[in-house]
Amino acid sequence: MKSKYRQAVLLQYSGTVGSGIFVLPFLFWQSNFIFAATFFIFLTVITVFLNRFYLDIILQTPGDHQLAGYVGHYLNPSSKKLAVFNLILLSLGALIAYQKLFLRFFLLLFPFVSPTIVFLIYF
Repeated sequence: MKSKYRQAVLLQYSGTVGSGIFVLPFLFWQSNFIFAATFFIFLTVITVFLNRFYLDIILQTPGDHQLAGYVGHYLNPSSKKLAVFNLILLSLGALIAYQKLFLRFFLLLFPFVSPTIVFLIYF
């Protein structure tokens, strides 16, 4: 049987690693190493604190929820609607980012294929 603590930690870990795959290489490429390393340490500390707070909320709330469920549980229904809208907007942004990365990667492998065809393959 999986513990609730383990599930909560893995949920937070997956979000952090998923966003870091795109952000960290871009950050190091666009800036110098000292700035990027300092910024990375700063963001790591902030992320650890925020994840610890969220982890405490997950562990102390009965039931299995996503962020919008926790917002609805502790705040009002209009805040839950805002959290759901935020989740949808972030999901669409992630899909657009994946589509753009897929398009670039596929065109590197097959430069003779039309970008429209590649987009349709992805879709």
